[in-house]
Amino acid sequence: MEDGLLTEVREACRAVAERARFVRVDRERIRSYAASLPLDGAGEPVLDAAHHYLGEPEATIAFILTLDAINFGSGYFPFLRKRAGLSGYFTVATSLKDRFERAGAFGAADLARLTGSDCATMLGQKMDGGPVEELMGLFARALNDLGRWLGDRFDGRFDGPVAAADGSAERLVRLLAEMPFFRDVEEYDGLDVSFYKRAQLTTADLALTFAGKGWGRFRDLDRLTIFADNLVPHVLRVDGVLRYDAELASRIDGGVVIEAGSQRRWRSGRGPCTRLSCWWRRCGWTICCGTGGRRRRTRRVRGTGRGRCSTEGASRTKDIEGTAKARRRASGPFRGGSA
Repeated sequence: MEDGLLTEVREACRAVAERARFVRVDRERIRSYAASLPLDGAGEPVLDAAHHYLGEPEATIAFILTLDAINFGSGYFPFLRKRAGLSGYFTVATSLKDRFERAGAFGAADLARLTGSDCATMLGQKMDGGPVEELMGLFARALNDLGRWLGDRFDGRFDGPVAAADGSAERLVRLLAEMPFFRDVEEYDGLDVSFYKRAQLTTADLALTFAGKGWGRFRDLDRLTIFADNLVPHVLRVDGVLRYDAELASRIDGGVVIEAGSQRRWRSGRGPCTRLSCWWRRCGWTICCGTGGRRRRTRRVRGTGRGRCSTEGASRTKDIEGTAKARRRASGPFRGGSA
C-alpha cells in the first residue's frame, strides 16, 4: 500500500452502506451470487483501437488523459448528435481520436485555452443554448484544468504525472485528484466520501493501453476499486443483491425525478445534475428502471400521458435484457461510465 488513499474510498463506502436507510445490501445473497457469475466466459479486456488513439507513447498518454478528463456527463448524452451506431461515450472517444490523428496531440497550453465552442467543433456538436452547450462548457473547464495542471506541475508534459507516480497506481490517482473534475468527494451524513472514479479509470486505462508494461506498469494495480457507475447498482438490484425501500423502488419504477443531493438519491453528482434534471423535465423525459431487468429512458408523448420507451443513452449497454447479458457486458474492468 502506498498511502492509503484507496483504503479511504473503501472505508467511506462501507460506512455509507452501513448508514443507508433506503438501500441495503443483502449480505446473505453475496456468496451464492458470486458463485453464480460466469467468470469462465469473461475474457481479458482489450483496448478498442477502432475508437481510441494509439501512437507514440507521450501522444498516447495525452489521449488517455484528455479523454478521461471528459469521461463524464452521460445524463446529457441523449441530447448529443451521435455518430452512426455509436453511443455518447464512443462518439466522444472517436471524435477525439480523429482529432489526434488529424492534428496531433494537444499541448498543455492548447488545453488551457479551449472553449466550449472549441469542444463542440471537435466533437461534432452544435451549441444549442441548452444541455449540449452546458456539457461543452463543462468539458472545456475540465480540459482547461488539465492543461493548467500539467503546465504548473509537470512542465507541460503528459508523461510527467505517470513518471512522478513511479509505478504506483494509488499515487497516480492521488496526483490526478489534485484537479477539481477528478476529485469526486462528497459529503454524506457528515462523512467525506470519495470515489476518484476517473482518476482510477485513467490509471487502469494506461495499464490497458500499454499492456501493463512501460508507462502502463503499476505494481499495485490491484488496489484500484470498482469504478462507480450507474449500471452497477441497476444490475445488483435486478440480481437481488441490493434491496430498495419500497417507496424508493416505486418512485424509480414510476420514473419520478429524485433530485440530486436528497437522501434518496445520494450520489457523486455536483451542481450540473440538478440543472440537468430540469432539462430532462423540460423535454418531457423521465428515468425508469422497469421490470424484467430492463433499464430504459422514457419520453412522455405530449398531450397523451403515455410514454414511448427508448434505450438510447440509457447506459453504454443501452438495453439490459436479463442479468447474464448485463454481466457479460459489465465484466471488463477497464471501461467505466455510461453512454
